[in-house]
Amino acid sequence: MTELTFDELETQMMRLYDAGNYTQAYEMVQREANHFPEHTHDTYYWLMCLATRVNDMPQALQYFKDSLALGDWFAPRWLRDDEDLKPLQGLPEFEQMVAVCEQKRHEAQADARPELTVISPEGLTEASSHPLFIALHGNGANARVTVDPHRWVNSQGWILGVPQSSQVAGVDAFVWDNDWNTARDEVQQHYETLLNYYPVDLERVILSGFSMGGGLAIWLAMTGAIKTRGFVVLGPYLRDVDTLVPLLGTAKAGGVRGYIIVGEHDKICLDISHKVHELLNEHGIPCELELRPNLGHSYPHDFEKSLEKGLAFVLQE
Repeated sequence: MTELTFDELETQMMRLYDAGNYTQAYEMVQREANHFPEHTHDTYYWLMCLATRVNDMPQALQYFKDSLALGDWFAPRWLRDDEDLKPLQGLPEFEQMVAVCEQKRHEAQADARPELTVISPEGLTEASSHPLFIALHGNGANARVTVDPHRWVNSQGWILGVPQSSQVAGVDAFVWDNDWNTARDEVQQHYETLLNYYPVDLERVILSGFSMGGGLAIWLAMTGAIKTRGFVVLGPYLRDVDTLVPLLGTAKAGGVRGYIIVGEHDKICLDISHKVHELLNEHGIPCELELRPNLGHSYPHDFEKSLEKGLAFVLQE
């Protein structure tokens, strides 16, 4: 049995990848992937990209074929835009499999609906209100894998709401960034559902999220689309931090506070996190940045420690 968790595998693989050590990253994923059968959507994609990086095009195509044989598929936009896969563009076998993915995406999207998972704290009654923590999954993830990292909030008496986007990216994989207006509308609908069916303390509502879900949480908090004390996010991704500039006045007037957790090895979102942190504080919006050592773009194993600090910061008067 491997001693690595899936998040540790991803972190170590990305660290090797970012350093240009593609062969080592490739060998690591080849060695470890079978230990995580519930993550084939991720591991096959990594293997396909890394095989291409080490110029093993036949094997890259074979990984693509094997994933389809398992019933999996990948977002056609990712297959087209990913720089790792550029050498495969135009190859007949690759193009045929992309077309299969497009058909599967079309079929899945036709049936997709926004979903909401709610985990109630022990002792929940209508007699007293409870704080609400809304956690948004990252791109390519889902509500199921997002619940466990946030269960700690239940032990603290919080209602945990985990929305799942209706925007499909793969088998059991969903994204927010195809249309943020749709994402906003869906999260607002889930928020209303939570208010209608659960005893929510309206003065203690927190938005959270990982990666693109974190970026969306920041944007939603600052727009005032959801009445919230603020956000606690991990490795937030925003394509353009300047999209927050027009929202600064609304966020400050609403008393929004923010807490950003990011790994020191998070090549994707470290710079974004610094920019958001600086922008908000420069305009009088309290925002704390927690830099996690030895962490890439993933959940830390002791995430509850950061959640505890984040909630304390955002909830302070």
